Amino acid sequence: MGSWEEFYKLLQKQEGYYRVILEIVKAENDCLVNGLKILEIKKLVKKRNILMSCIQEVENVLLPHKQKWKDIKNPSVCSHAKEVSNQLSNLSKLIKEILLTDTSNQRLMKRSMYDLKLK
Repeated sequence: MGSWEEFYKLLQKQEGYYRVILEIVKAENDCLVNGLKILEIKKLVKKRNILMSCIQEVENVLLPHKQKWKDIKNPSVCSHAKEVSNQLSNLSKLIKEILLTDTSNQRLMKRSMYDLKLK
């Protein structure tokens, strides 16, 4: 497998993990909005943490590829330039959506904790 093809496949693998994380943070949000038990949220957070460790493993393998990508003056020399560029763009959008949802979850969690203090 060529270096660029490997880079692209690793990015796809990473995207798969991030898609699952997005589903998890959305499920966390549902739990918080619907006032479900903290134990349910705790299970989801545990799953997310496991996936984050998987992402870190892929990221460690991706680092040299990403550096090589940054060093390229003319990306068209890469046989998968368009695919890699699109994949990086998709990852960026996905991560932004995760972060937005997670920020909302943090606000909801703070509100829930505040409400518990008042009881």
